[in-house]
Amino acid sequence: MRVWCRPGSTNDQQILSEVKDDMRDWKLGRVITVVDRGFSSVDNLACLRRAGGHFIAGMRMRDGNALAEQALSRPPLSAWEAATDLRALTCGIIGPTRACFESGVEQWRAGFWRAVCCTRMKDLGSQVAYWDSVGVTKTFTHPVNPDWLEGVSRTTRILDYGCGYGRVMAELGEHGFTDVSGVDLSPGLIARGRQLMPDLRFAVLESPPELAYPPASFDMVLLFAVLTCVPDDDAQRALVAELSRVLAPGGLLYVSDMILQDDERNQGRYAAHAQQFGTPYGVFATDDGAVCRHHDIAELRALLLGFDVVDERQIDIVTMNGHRSQAVQLLARKR
Repeated sequence: MRVWCRPGSTNDQQILSEVKDDMRDWKLGRVITVVDRGFSSVDNLACLRRAGGHFIAGMRMRDGNALAEQALSRPPLSAWEAATDLRALTCGIIGPTRACFESGVEQWRAGFWRAVCCTRMKDLGSQVAYWDSVGVTKTFTHPVNPDWLEGVSRTTRILDYGCGYGRVMAELGEHGFTDVSGVDLSPGLIARGRQLMPDLRFAVLESPPELAYPPASFDMVLLFAVLTCVPDDDAQRALVAELSRVLAPGGLLYVSDMILQDDERNQGRYAAHAQQFGTPYGVFATDDGAVCRHHDIAELRALLLGFDVVDERQIDIVTMNGHRSQAVQLLARKR
């Protein structure tokens, strides 16, 4: 996101020239114009509609405008509601500023939701608000396969990336592993883990996927139900590259993640998201505000460049929202 902020006395032509220069090399798939009430005349809004209809326009709250009256008739939205449930925001009042937005109506909503989803997919840390609120109460269930741990030294240096509240770390401890570290981007989940299991070694990711460890710091890395929370292809590749950096040659990467489901509910979610936002297929929004992705198994294998998959199994799990689903586990060795 790029923001230009200048004093109100700045000449418009100067701003336009600067914006054009700054954006010369940008490749834009969707633009949402935001204007204040000084630009929300009937003629200006008609011009914005001709440009695609995706805009947010402020207007006077009591000027007899039908859209303003419609917005005022609705209960105020908190900033949290506006940020996490944008699908419900066609036009309304956002507190505490109580700014009234002309929405376009359905066209603006679709464009804004698309922009938010794309922004989330590009930024691994962008769903921290979800994991620190709704997500902090979730129960995670992907199981550790003890057969894959046979022959692994109990002093192996292990990193659990996306450790949540430490469930997998605790299970590894029960299997006798003594050098286990966990990192997660959610301070809320880390706080929960430290309270539940104060003896475990937790750290908050400050700038995911970057890790504060030198190369080859670990002999095994676990990535349990993390890729499903990283919908964007480039972001997934960046994450795996960072894990490869901190993994010693010959080290193991243990991935457990969601695959494409064949039930009607999930197929409908995939299709709806694909129709509105395009690729990658398998991305969807949960009812409680997360953006997730289910994968073709071939996509997960292809993601593990520089690794040799040494074992693979499909499993049934219960998702964090209580649905029975299929998942896959891959054990890969760094070349």
